[in-house]
Amino acid sequence: MEKTIKERIKKIKQNNPFKTQTDIAYELIRSDILEFRLKPNEKINQDAISIDFDMSRTPIRDAILKLEQDGLVVQAAKGYQVFEMSVKDYMDFHEFRIRLETYATMLATRLMTDNQILELKDSLREFNKYCEQGNLEMAAIYDEKFHELIIKGSRNEYVIKTHELFSSKQKYYLQRLIKMGLFDVSYAVAKKKHLEIYRAICERDEKRAEEAMRSHLAFYRHRMYDLL
Repeated sequence: MEKTIKERIKKIKQNNPFKTQTDIAYELIRSDILEFRLKPNEKINQDAISIDFDMSRTPIRDAILKLEQDGLVVQAAKGYQVFEMSVKDYMDFHEFRIRLETYATMLATRLMTDNQILELKDSLREFNKYCEQGNLEMAAIYDEKFHELIIKGSRNEYVIKTHELFSSKQKYYLQRLIKMGLFDVSYAVAKKKHLEIYRAICERDEKRAEEAMRSHLAFYRHRMYDLL
């Protein structure tokens, strides 16, 4: 059953009682976009959101500005609307992502600790488990975690911060793949590529790990381009 807005706000506060109203509004609207309760190209009605969230317009406005930085909302003729995926944006984003994550993978292969590699193995196992169960939402979570662990394993603050800056857009595209029925077709390839990346990292083979990551991400770029 869909949670009410009050229930969602209560959960956010339970997880972190120090969050500001702007933080809460940001999480709620971001969730609505990523879960497609707010549709692509839909106008953001700040007055209605202010009433629904029982907040003044200031935290709503500030949250929308943060979402604009994330690339999830864009300016419209009047106000803001939800971002709509285009072929060019998808291709540009994935070209950038390939360059960032292949570099991060090279660094992570060299620098990840044994404990971090064990975490990577755990995320790989969970991803495979949920893929086999057909639970694509949970599989997507562990797909993201696998990549995030490699980013963190690079130990490069610029790589980590850059990834954080674009993580919302990355999640948006992953959710679009699921909604379009493309992720279930692609997960068999992802399982194979994740395993190749993991094994190369375990063996500290930087070149092989980097190439496996490049091949993995390029598959999604080419597949989506062919379908759009």
